[in-house]
Parts: sequence; C-alpha cells; structure tokens
Amino acid sequence: MTALPRTAAAPAAGMLLMLAAMGSFTAMDTVSKVLTGDYDPIQVTWARYTFHALPMLLIAGPASVRRMAATARPTLQAARALALLASAMLAILGFSLMPLADLFAINFIAPLLVIVLSVLFLGEHVGPHRWAAVAAGFIGMLIIVWPSGDGVGILGGLVAFGAALFWAIGLVATRRLDGEDPRTTLFITALVGTVLLSLAQPFVWTPPDAAGWGLMLAMGLLGLLSHTLLIAAFGQAPASTLAPFQYSQLIYGLAFGWVVFGDVIGARPLLGCAVIVAAGAYVWWREQRSPG
Repeated sequence: MTALPRTAAAPAAGMLLMLAAMGSFTAMDTVSKVLTGDYDPIQVTWARYTFHALPMLLIAGPASVRRMAATARPTLQAARALALLASAMLAILGFSLMPLADLFAINFIAPLLVIVLSVLFLGEHVGPHRWAAVAAGFIGMLIIVWPSGDGVGILGGLVAFGAALFWAIGLVATRRLDGEDPRTTLFITALVGTVLLSLAQPFVWTPPDAAGWGLMLAMGLLGLLSHTLLIAAFGQAPASTLAPFQYSQLIYGLAFGWVVFGDVIGARPLLGCAVIVAAGAYVWWREQRSPG
C-alpha cells in the first residue's frame, strides 16, 4: 500500500491519527463488551468480522477482491489469520470477565511476547535489557491477576494472556509476510475469520433484536474505521514515532469503562498496568538507542 506523502507537519498528523485510531478501537471493544452481556462471545466475534469484511467487499468490487485474494504465501497467511482469530475470540471472552482497562493492560504484554517468539522462531538476538523488560512485564501481569478483592482473577488473566499471546504470534507472522500487499493480508484475515465463525453460528446463535443488530453493525464499522485511521497514521509518521501513542488505549479504556460500565480500577491493578506500560516503553526507548 502506497504511503501518503509526508510533510513537515506529517508526524503531528500521524500522532493525532494514532490517538483517533486507539479511541476508535476502544469504542469498538466497548460495544463488544456490551454485546457479550446478551450474546455468545463466538457470535459477537462473528459480527465483528462479518460487519468489517462486508463493507470491504462492497467498497473494493469484484476485480479488487480477486487481486487482494492472491498471495504467494497462503499457509503463512492462513496461520496469521487463525492466530488473530483466536486472539479476537479470547479478547471478547475477556471483556465478559474483566474491566476494559485491565484487559488492555495485559494485552500490552504482546510486544514483549514478540521478543520471546522472535528468539524462538526467528533466531533474533535479544540483549539483557530487553529480557529484563520481558520479566518486568510478566511481573506487572501477575500484579493485575493475583487473586484479591480488586484483581481480575486467574481465569480472566489467563484469557487475557491467551489473547495477547495469539496477537503476538500474529505479529511475528506479519513480520514473515514482509513484501506482501497489506490489503491482501487484511482481506485474508477478515475472510478466514468470517467463514470459520459463520460455520459455528448454528451452535451458538441467539437471534438479535433491532438494538443487537445495530450494535453489531456499529462494531464492525468501528473496526473498519479503526484500521483506516491506523493505516493513515503510519502513512504520516514512522512506526517508532507512533508506538508510544498505542498506550493511550489504556487511558481510553479507563474512561470508557468508568462511563459505560461503572468500572473503578483498584490500586494494585493500576500498579500492574503501570509496570507493563513502563516495560513496553523501555523496550521502545532502547530500540531508539540501539537494536541490541
């Protein structure tokens, strides 16, 4: 996908677009959490994929769809799509078990998991500073999930960690797909998720009412908007510049969780959130100084 021309003001525009994307993603996740109160997480995930994929198909047209479906690495594309599908399903299940901000915080461990997976499967070298950040991130996660009156509990923590792990696997697969058209990767991911989840619907389907259909449509459109804003942001500023702004999702999660669900996060989960964010920020800071 061709990047947008960058100007002197482009980095600032990229930052604003990234902030907007994170807000849109959080709004989508908030709708997902609302829907899990009435519908099975598999049905909610189906709606998330389907109402994201259908507008893509309508906008692209038949000729573009054929081009987007062409890939030189179908096995890796399918593996990436399955990993991200598993991540989405676990995340939506997690929304029914814990506050938004807690799940977002645990999900921020994904970049640290990428470090571990890159060593195991890509043969990359990782220095002691990054290993220390990985250890700190896991400590932060344990602070959040350790059983207590204000924690999310072991089950919620495991679900959130699983979502982060599969997301990290998807990120590693994305690295291996370097050179593939991003539109192809996005389309195949949406197609695989929509088809597989459609097959499961007879076993979990609850007929939605008008409000349910409206929320499902809104969720899918918010997903499409989020990815559009994200692509636009990366077209205006380098990934290294935009990376810290991803943590704004934690602030959005605290705000949306409080306004919509009345979530009040305890002191210890907030400490765990801070540790995870600090570990990720440290990795980003080290990356700016040296690759090792």
